[in-house]
Amino acid sequence: MAQQLTIRSDALALRAAADAFNGKRVKPGVRAFAIPDDNEQYAAAIDNGAIKVLRAAGVVICAPGTPEPALAPGEVGLAFPGVALAQVVPEVT
Repeated sequence: MAQQLTIRSDALALRAAADAFNGKRVKPGVRAFAIPDDNEQYAAAIDNGAIKVLRAAGVVICAPGTPEPALAPGEVGLAFPGVALAQVVPEVT
């Protein structure tokens, strides 16, 4: 199982991730981070409601331009878009 999820993308992908999490929380033992591409995408993600949903799911919202969060030796990280969120979101298929 992955120990970390990084969602680094535009407002539409952040909204897609929010839709996957809607009403659910990040699995225990998984750190999750959302990093908007830039300030405009961050503002758009606020406007489309993605930031609110992701925050409620336990995702840490980072400022645009934040470096990729580090993994400890032996840990597995996933990057979205690019992976199915079912690995870190309970009951998502």
